Amino acid sequence: MNQGGFDDRQAAAPRPRPEAAPRACPGLGGVFLRSCLVAGCAAILTPILLFSSLVVIAWLAIGSGLPDGESSLRQVTLREGANESGDIAIVRIQGKIDGAGSPLDGDGMLADVAEQLRAAARDDRVKAVLLQIDSPGGGFAASDQIYHEVANLRRGGKTVLAWAGGLMASGGYYIAAAAAGIMANPAATVGSIGVIMNHFEVGDALRSLGITVDPITSGAHKDIGSPFREMTPDERKLLQAHVDALHRRFVAIVAKGRNIPPERVGELAGGDIFGAEAAMANGLVDRIGYIEDALDWVGELAGVRNMRVIGYRHTLSLGKLLREAGQGAAAAFREGLLPGNGALVGEVK
Repeated sequence: MNQGGFDDRQAAAPRPRPEAAPRACPGLGGVFLRSCLVAGCAAILTPILLFSSLVVIAWLAIGSGLPDGESSLRQVTLREGANESGDIAIVRIQGKIDGAGSPLDGDGMLADVAEQLRAAARDDRVKAVLLQIDSPGGGFAASDQIYHEVANLRRGGKTVLAWAGGLMASGGYYIAAAAAGIMANPAATVGSIGVIMNHFEVGDALRSLGITVDPITSGAHKDIGSPFREMTPDERKLLQAHVDALHRRFVAIVAKGRNIPPERVGELAGGDIFGAEAAMANGLVDRIGYIEDALDWVGELAGVRNMRVIGYRHTLSLGKLLREAGQGAAAAFREGLLPGNGALVGEVK
């Protein structure tokens, strides 16, 4: 017994716990209050988040924040050369040839390639230009404009050759016809000389949904090519005449650039594609080789060997990365989901 002290047995004895009060079930008022709070927060935060996202996307799409009128195009060295008397510039023409631009697509291929060609034209150190082409074709007008830029480059005294890396078809070949010579990779595909104008008709599908389109036009042919109705024989005749006119220009461009009689080009201009050897046998290319061979050839024609090789790139920025991602997504969307996107716009394919 512990006299006047602390009783260990008492200390060890457990004390009874008070019974917990039963948890009250939330009433309808509490649930309603919480729902209102959540809905209110969502109503406030959603516009803020959307607005912030749009601001960020717009800022990225603008690009690197260069002052107005200042180009983001920069020259880069691709291969050093022992000869310091001049440079060879490689201008890449890759993907679908298009002149349209957007915040995601940037300025489009036409503006980008034209800027590179003009930069080479202004640079006295650039003695020769090699067009590195890997394209299935695209818009007729955009292809013709790039052809014009290449022709101007040659008139300015630059030596220009074209090299088919993988695919030099239709509009890609149209552009190459402006060069002094064409070389193809041994595994390249060349040709597809011709013009296509796609048209699709969804009128029956819309009518099955109870939707009708009734346009009011200022002339009989104002809505020619409309996808909401069947094309009339007269409209088809007009559009076919337009395609034929573009095709004749394509044939004339190839005949002039390749020094082949127009009649012979016409025989090759049925949209056919050729391997490298068949293309050379038909006079569509001059040589077969890899890009190193093409660089040696253009240097030889320019009269200078072992020249430094340069290229043109845009200053890296988040905006440029976003535009390049947009180009890939837009191309995939156009080619995969909208094969008829060339409606009423002549395409060289």
